[in-house]
Amino acid sequence: MKHLKDGALSYLFYLVGTFIFLIAVMTLDGSITSPFSIRLSNILNYIDLGSLVFILAFCLLALACTKTMRPLKDAFVFMFQEQDYTVQQLNEYLLSIKVAAFAALTGGGMSFVVQIIKMLKSMDFDGGVSWAGFHISIAMISLAYSLVLLMILMPIYVALAQSLSRVKQREKTQKVPVSHKNRKAGSI
Repeated sequence: MKHLKDGALSYLFYLVGTFIFLIAVMTLDGSITSPFSIRLSNILNYIDLGSLVFILAFCLLALACTKTMRPLKDAFVFMFQEQDYTVQQLNEYLLSIKVAAFAALTGGGMSFVVQIIKMLKSMDFDGGVSWAGFHISIAMISLAYSLVLLMILMPIYVALAQSLSRVKQREKTQKVPVSHKNRKAGSI
């Protein structure tokens, strides 16, 4: 029977804490008159569905092309179920996390570059650069989405790497070398 892992509760606490922290950072208005006023309308400044869809689609394509989508799902299951895993399984899970993280960074970076290029092409330098800050902030949202995905994947990667190290150590100690004195006559 599969049991809930000891680290599952910590991972859930990490996710909830990270989510609350991000919401707090996005909603707090750091104005001089009221430095800690909460404005839920500030969350709208961090929503860019085009960037989010681009990054998620890029991640899904990368996972599908490398055939690591199922191991990624299993890597998330790994965080919550206590069971024995082989070195091969853990290596597959680590690879899927690496592919997802690299795809998130690449997709976010590419989305950022494309949006900056579009902004620079559409700027009217004679009329001033008043819209530059607005467009750059929108472009940076794609990088923020990538970093949030990395924040979700990082604890899974660390847990997988630690588990892989323990499994390799356990397998290493179970292999007992046979000395020349203990060999039977006629054995090679």
